[in-house]
Amino acid sequence: MITQFKMREATKQEGAANFGDLEQYASGLVCLTGGDEGPLAAALMRGGEEAGCKVVERLTHIFGNRNVYVEVQRHREREEEWRNQAAIRIARALQLPVLARMACATPKRTTGRSSTCLPPSATTRSWTARAGCSR
Repeated sequence: MITQFKMREATKQEGAANFGDLEQYASGLVCLTGGDEGPLAAALMRGGEEAGCKVVERLTHIFGNRNVYVEVQRHREREEEWRNQAAIRIARALQLPVLARMACATPKRTTGRSSTCLPPSATTRSWTARAGCSR
């Protein structure tokens, strides 16, 4: 899948898999909805929770309910907190597990020290309440 979308990119590091790629290669894979550059975040910015819910529903159609995890991250940014709350509501509505993950972050200014990236957390919680999304 990576080779396929890399062949389409016009300039280095701008490629991304589309839903067609995902449908073709989804078997056996697990899907995380992504942080601030993922499809859920993009949909929330474009059309709010309704659009976010539709994207997550499409991902569950492609990967299956057991293979989609709604990702939340916390870096103490206002926009991210809004996205996390929306993501949790969507996960509850679609009865999907939530995965708390710490993305790699580098210092905003150069300190001369190396930074450490923490691995993804395996902390998940399954929500059973339903609200917001049609399912």
